[in-house]
Amino acid sequence: MKRSMSNSRLGQWDDSNHPHKKPKYLEYDADSSTTKKPSTDVRIPESGWWMVTQYLGKGSYGSVYSAVITTDGDEDDLPYEIAIKSNEISESSQIMNEERILLGLKSPFVVTCYGHKITEEKNEYPTTMYYNTILEYCPNQCLAKHIKNYEGRGLPENDVKGLATDILLGLKYIHGEKIIHCDIKPKNILLAPENKRIRANGFAAKISGFGKAMETESVEYNEGCGHRRGTTRFMSPELIRDMVLDYGADVWAFGCTVLEMLTGERVWGEHGELDWEDWITLIDAFLNVASDLNAFAAFMAFRSRRRKETIIQR
Repeated sequence: MKRSMSNSRLGQWDDSNHPHKKPKYLEYDADSSTTKKPSTDVRIPESGWWMVTQYLGKGSYGSVYSAVITTDGDEDDLPYEIAIKSNEISESSQIMNEERILLGLKSPFVVTCYGHKITEEKNEYPTTMYYNTILEYCPNQCLAKHIKNYEGRGLPENDVKGLATDILLGLKYIHGEKIIHCDIKPKNILLAPENKRIRANGFAAKISGFGKAMETESVEYNEGCGHRRGTTRFMSPELIRDMVLDYGADVWAFGCTVLEMLTGERVWGEHGELDWEDWITLIDAFLNVASDLNAFAAFMAFRSRRRKETIIQR
């Protein structure tokens, strides 16, 4: 389901028609644990269409900012607060892939994308063009930071159940649209405000980070063979050993994410940094002793090995 949105509405705007005072540097809130303190080398994506309010950090394929809309009338269907993911056009293939996929999705458990805008940095020589995707802003930021706030104690069980349910419903929807996310992990789960009468902790989870996502009906997918994409410690055994990608890869990564919520510790973190051969050895050893694991982990190891099976079938 595609959003009824024209990219022309987010095309190049004449900033002279939308004047506002632009800050040279972002303000830093010393009491905020989520705001990144800007340095002189932090670039601010400036436009007459928005005003950047915070630099939120740098991800694997772009810098992320919060901003507020500064134009009136033309964007009435968009929220006042937005998130901007920005990178040089020459390095924006994953941002573009994320936008393309998100514009075809509409779910309360998946972050919303509103299109993109191209800006230029005139202070750079030669002038650099930037690709900026406009996304739903989730003020509570990501699950990874939420877990870190508990300092290794793990989240309360009821919170884990609620957030895990949100993620599963998001995955059910995504898989129903013939898409494999390929990079489920706490950093790619955003926390949006929720009525406390519905969710005691005030959070609802939304899946984000679709830069590596793949459509199973695309030529690139090639029946799932020859792929190794995602974050290594969240990869399924098939991805690490056999370079086989299916819906089970998301299920395995979901299990790892739940484990991090419960324990407050990084999955496989006790093994440090490993190369590919070490990962293969570790995964083989894990599967060999799976029968001795608790029921949940054994279930995840077994179920994630069944090819072509989606959460819908579970």
